[in-house]
Amino acid sequence: MVVQNCRIITTPTMSLGNYDFNKYDEFVNNLRLNWYVTDYLTIKGQFSVTKQSPKRERFIDPLSAQVSVKDAAKEDQHLVGDLYLTMGDKVRWDANAFVYFQRAMQKHNINFAVGINVLSAQSQSYNTHYRGFPSGELHSPNYAAEVYSSTKSESLSRMFSGVASLNYTFNNIYLLRLALMVHLNLVPIRNGLLSGVPAWV
Repeated sequence: MVVQNCRIITTPTMSLGNYDFNKYDEFVNNLRLNWYVTDYLTIKGQFSVTKQSPKRERFIDPLSAQVSVKDAAKEDQHLVGDLYLTMGDKVRWDANAFVYFQRAMQKHNINFAVGINVLSAQSQSYNTHYRGFPSGELHSPNYAAEVYSSTKSESLSRMFSGVASLNYTFNNIYLLRLALMVHLNLVPIRNGLLSGVPAWV
């Protein structure tokens, strides 16, 4: 599924070329699997991925009072007018798989389940400020006198978790219950490697 949203805000003064443009693209996909191997054994799995691509473009006409270079001297007149560009990508995927075993044998009842879950989220963003435009009609970055500032930010996080449980009853009187859960958070460190912080429950 792909979702697109777009919004444009222009200045009410038609003689100026100020505008604020926002665009948002989103892609979502989900996949599920249920496999009944036997009457006692079932395997279930799911995978989902989401990608978001926001973009914003804001332009300030050189004749507008909102320009960053105010009361520019003669030597700075070529720097009047601003274009702010923000764009990036966010990707998130989630996968899990579970195995279930249930069986009753005479006086014995066994319920066993084990599963894993892996989650990854990655994002990056670019922000650029262009200055100096000939007019409100010529607002492409190609017409800018300079790139005043440019920044980039990115983040990466991953998580792994696992769970296992066992329930055993004998003659519907005696009960044995065991459970184990582990979480592992992975964070980026130098050279693109990942470090993990485990947690046991």
